[in-house]
Amino acid sequence: MKIPRSALTLLATLILTACVSSERPPSVVDIPSYREYISQMRVQLATADPASFQPGEQAELTRVSGAIITTLGDATSYIDIAETQRQQLIALNEELHLLIFGENNIRAEERICSISQNTGSNIRTRSCRTRMQIAQDRDSARRLLEARSDDVDRNRILDESTPGGFGTPTLN
Repeated sequence: MKIPRSALTLLATLILTACVSSERPPSVVDIPSYREYISQMRVQLATADPASFQPGEQAELTRVSGAIITTLGDATSYIDIAETQRQQLIALNEELHLLIFGENNIRAEERICSISQNTGSNIRTRSCRTRMQIAQDRDSARRLLEARSDDVDRNRILDESTPGGFGTPTLN
């Protein structure tokens, strides 16, 4: 029985949506239900269509779900889990959600705003950009710097290969 990726995402949506929202605190689910959900998800991943996830994604999903089971340990209630382990579970749960739904679907439309003010002016400007725009700007700046450093290296090689180049004295 092959379960399509959409069925897996629907199942994951039922439990994970509360933990991803930054506006609301995560909801508490009883530990046995959560363990059952994780074990069902692992079975569905093992029997899913291989084209649903890349091999690296499947390995990452297995790693994260295994870390969740390990962190839960023998706990039967949310109270049995230490505060650091609770935070770790929330982070692992969010990572699992990001792996299933994709980071771009969740965080790409999140807006980050900044307020700036020029020196000597009382006028403040507010600029807002999405995470996707910021990531694209960062990638283009990185590519530009890499291209610039490649050009500098090429010019240095050309200068060193020409007689008298790169500041070396020549005898006439």
